[in-house]
Amino acid sequence: MKVTNNSVKIINIGELSVLPGATEIVPKDFVGNPVLKFLEKRGDIALFDEEAAAKEAEEAKARAEAEAKLKAEAEAKAKAEEAKAKAADAAKAKAAEGNTTQKKA
Repeated sequence: MKVTNNSVKIINIGELSVLPGATEIVPKDFVGNPVLKFLEKRGDIALFDEEAAAKEAEEAKARAEAEAKLKAEAEAKAKAEEAKAKAADAAKAKAAEGNTTQKKA
């Protein structure tokens, strides 16, 4: 887990000193520490869980791919229906043309 110091003061986490604006890796002993959660809630620090962020990015990518696939399938279906409708209209026009030709004869 990483921590970014958003305050104007140095924050000490065990033997680690995090300067204002700096980002450091939190020692494993302090992961889940209630004081860090308090400081985060107060806005003095920002905590980043790299594994969770990577997993979230992966899930977002999968969602985007699924949405793109659904959109492509919907567009293909719409085009197929449009082509089918055009073919039906052309068949009706041809049939109507045949009927007018037969009436003239």
